[in-house]
Amino acid sequence: MTARRSPLEVEGRKTVSAGQAIVVALLAMVMAAFLNADSLVASIEGQSFGTSRSIGLSLARPTKTISHWTGLNLPRKLIDELAEHQPPRVALPKPLPLPRTPPSTSANGAPVSTTTTTVAPRRVPTAQQPLKVWLAGDSLMGTIAESFIEKTGGNPLFAAGQDFRISTGLARPDVYDWPAAISREIASAHPDVVILIFGANDDQGMQADGHGFALQSPEWQQEYARRVNGILDSTADGVRQVIWLGLPAVRRPRLNQTKDYINEILKTAAQKHPNVTYVDPGPILDGAGNSFTTYLTNSSGTAITVREADGIHITKAGADLVTPTLLADIDQFWHLPH
Repeated sequence: MTARRSPLEVEGRKTVSAGQAIVVALLAMVMAAFLNADSLVASIEGQSFGTSRSIGLSLARPTKTISHWTGLNLPRKLIDELAEHQPPRVALPKPLPLPRTPPSTSANGAPVSTTTTTVAPRRVPTAQQPLKVWLAGDSLMGTIAESFIEKTGGNPLFAAGQDFRISTGLARPDVYDWPAAISREIASAHPDVVILIFGANDDQGMQADGHGFALQSPEWQQEYARRVNGILDSTADGVRQVIWLGLPAVRRPRLNQTKDYINEILKTAAQKHPNVTYVDPGPILDGAGNSFTTYLTNSSGTAITVREADGIHITKAGADLVTPTLLADIDQFWHLPH
């Protein structure tokens, strides 16, 4: 008599029930979440503000904390660091000799911003007619806008909005046309203050009028400057205040080199347009010698995580350090009542 096979045995191999398979799959998903918690949080932070983003962060941030506490983030961090520290594949030219002017200094003597000559504001913001602030840029603007809107949320003199787009910049208008988007916002909303940041995705060659420009070449610098100046030509009207944030140090060598070119271009462009402020976040977020750092120590000696594990993005805590500089520039320009 032939023995009947168990339904869980097929040709000598044991199978598992659907319930067991689901449990294994769930455990794998949980483990993957812990191993990639940094990227998960960064991805959710890049989403538009709203209920789904808030719920996602409320779930993802504790996962990130546990991941760091248990060390489950270390394998992914090691892989990222090994990849990011590869040397550039080509020799890069030196920056063009652009004119420099002494930057403004903060209370501790560190250079923070360079501002063009300003004129008296055209109106005094009130609760009935608040100051309309628009923050726009690539994914770096995500936490900066979040911090700014949070800190001005209870102030009736401010009405702030934002628009940031992941994986965009000025190098690829075919991906997203920022000059056109900025012009539309200016024409429709008439913001009093425009705050911009770009560059995290501009570490690449550019195309214009059928010509290609190699990254950081003199032609590349001239084309990038043309695009920056084009935005300022249509935005800085002599009444509106424009604040353009430079890039802090990043961990990826080639992008870190590119940000020096971009920041110099921004600084020079700001000097040519009325009521434009170039703000350098480096003295606020960088480590010793303008180097990248993930942590800074506050006045009480507590370490603050100011940069994400990807070595590029700014944490909410880091953005909270930048916002006071933005508010101080706005207050100085508009002479806000206190």
